[in-house]
Amino acid sequence: MKETLIGPGTASPCSRRFDDWQNVQELFHAAADLPPGEQRLFLDAACADRPEIRREVESLLVSDRKGDRPITAAVEGAAQDLLGADPIVGSRVGRWRVVREIGRGGMGAVYLAVRDDDFRQQAALKLVKYGMDTAEVLERFRRERQILANLDHPFIARLIDGGSAPDGRPFLVMEYVEGQPIDSWSRDQNLSVEDRCRLFLKVCAEAILAALARASPGEFRYQIQWAIAQEYIGHRLRGIGRLPEAIDAYRQSLAGAESLLAANPADRSLQSQVVASSGGLAVALAASGDRAAALDRARADIVRTETFRARSPDKRASTLLLARAWLALASARRALAQSPSFAPAQRQSDWREARAAAGRAIEEISAIPGGLDDPYYSAPVAQARALIAESAAQ
Repeated sequence: MKETLIGPGTASPCSRRFDDWQNVQELFHAAADLPPGEQRLFLDAACADRPEIRREVESLLVSDRKGDRPITAAVEGAAQDLLGADPIVGSRVGRWRVVREIGRGGMGAVYLAVRDDDFRQQAALKLVKYGMDTAEVLERFRRERQILANLDHPFIARLIDGGSAPDGRPFLVMEYVEGQPIDSWSRDQNLSVEDRCRLFLKVCAEAILAALARASPGEFRYQIQWAIAQEYIGHRLRGIGRLPEAIDAYRQSLAGAESLLAANPADRSLQSQVVASSGGLAVALAASGDRAAALDRARADIVRTETFRARSPDKRASTLLLARAWLALASARRALAQSPSFAPAQRQSDWREARAAAGRAIEEISAIPGGLDDPYYSAPVAQARALIAESAAQ
């Protein structure tokens, strides 16, 4: 039997601080060489006053018996987290020499690495941590690596290399970009809340577009998600006053939705997306002061949705689209009425037209039996009534 750590005149290792990993490691190594029955007796004596230490050692013993992975790797990984030791620094992973740790998260750690064989290159190497290399985590890591391989965007670090470390853990190598985290950079620049929101919006928008653009080109569901994402980005950009960019996003969304609708003319979800994208474009054009383009767009949408309704057997759903088209015209008129670019008389006329268009949305819904009380129409009814009240107050 391996010499135990408990004896006359010695203090139980479990009486020391729990965060002293050395105690757990020593107890594990002592117990691991014992038969299962003696392990329990050993831990009864060694950990009588520290049940939390006992649970930690027992979990390591269970992992060791399962044989899923070398238990020494788990010990080294936990020790690395607790004591700061990092045996991988200075070693080679694939063609890369690990220089230092850059950062770490729940699943893996990121290191500065250099390639110095045929040529010299600096990069960021991400490696799954010891103790986290379960089948589920490894699969997630491989999926992440594949997603990065599909992305090609100037704002996203490019994947350079990938493979498996000598111990079997997968790794990926990406461009190394010297810089600050976005939160600390924002603090250093003393950005206002509005400017921080603009910056975060740009990051989110680019990430959405890059992912959807590369996820599965040609597949229907990703094409419509692209259109939805562009419309969403248009809304956010319009909300913070970046109208040229919002108009461009709406146009891209509309073009994508219309191309899908041409191949699937009876698809109600595509009809709805076309109406949403086109309506957003009309309002953005109005907010930018382009009166003719905004009104032409909104009126054309009404004609188009009337055609949808005439051809659709589902009058309830097609009426919702028509009501939304009328509300887009009302919203465009509202945006024109709020613009200081136009004379007061013209703006008053726009308020009246906004009220009339919102009223038409109510009329279309009320033509459906019980429509005004139907939760299906609650959002457009509430929007129409709010527009009518706002325009009447001008």
